[in-house]
Amino acid sequence: MIQTPAAPPPAQPGVGPGPGQGAIPPQGMAASPAPCMGAVDLLTNADRDYNGGNMSLALQDYAEYLRCHGNTAEAPKAQYYIGWIHYSQGDFENAANDFDAVLEKYSSDNRYRPQAFYYKGVSLVKLGQKTAAQAEFRELMKQFPNNELSKKACSQLTEIGYRCTVPRAAAPAKNPARRKK
Repeated sequence: MIQTPAAPPPAQPGVGPGPGQGAIPPQGMAASPAPCMGAVDLLTNADRDYNGGNMSLALQDYAEYLRCHGNTAEAPKAQYYIGWIHYSQGDFENAANDFDAVLEKYSSDNRYRPQAFYYKGVSLVKLGQKTAAQAEFRELMKQFPNNELSKKACSQLTEIGYRCTVPRAAAPAKNPARRKK
């Protein structure tokens, strides 16, 4: 006579199936994050995907870079490109938030700050938030008066109905020792 195998024991709350059975973390505990790739490899992959036009994969790669290496010298670049991808996809709300993260989290790194100010401002214009956009454009012009984007920011201000004068570079100091006699 063939016996029917015994039924498995009932599941206990907070205990998942055994190994190889799709283990589920106990209640209240999150699954541990995936291990991180090296910073250079992650950024190389992200840049390759971005340059290859695979924006959704590049977005994932840059986000993974920030998760794993958010305090490195290249983190502002990854954050900026996340914003740029959202901007290029017409997701202006996320783009504005992403560019703001460049300005807030990486305030001591000026490599991407002018672009972040400018594209945050443009994103805000696209969202109909002209007053907030105006503040970003003016801050760009104040902090980076010699940057080409300051001139573009001035044009943007004019287009949305604000007055603007083109920022000028500081005049060179006169040398008082060189007087004509």
